[in-house]
Amino acid sequence: MPTKPHPRQFDLIAFDWDGTLFDSTALITRCIQSAVRDVGGTVPSDQDAAYVIGLGLMQALAHAAPDVPQSQYPELGARYRHHYIAHQNDISLFEGVLPMLSDLKSRQHWLSVATGKSRRGLDDALKVAALQSMMPRAPPMKPPASPIRACCWS
Repeated sequence: MPTKPHPRQFDLIAFDWDGTLFDSTALITRCIQSAVRDVGGTVPSDQDAAYVIGLGLMQALAHAAPDVPQSQYPELGARYRHHYIAHQNDISLFEGVLPMLSDLKSRQHWLSVATGKSRRGLDDALKVAALQSMMPRAPPMKPPASPIRACCWS
């Protein structure tokens, strides 16, 4: 017996990118470790490098490489981007994400991404995942969780 689609409760659905839609944990961890090694810092463990996923780049690198002087953060960020860009096509959407997004889009939901990535980084990731047509050309942002929680429980 076919199931009836559920009525639409929300117009907009915003997804986090790394680790929610895109399985990028191992790649981000390796890129952080390589960037820290490149600038002569103490290479963080897999756990410490993965802990910072979801933070803005400079905040994440500062946490993952506390012994690297702040004056080297731009170089550390550049090295991270170098390693990430070299391997960004090595990651993929989690299984089931594309059909889920297609279903949501077919039910007229607006889809968006909340991320700490730059606009260019998100555009590149959406292109690799063939999702440009599903996501609007809005600036990426990773809002603090408190306003989102307030909307959900008000």
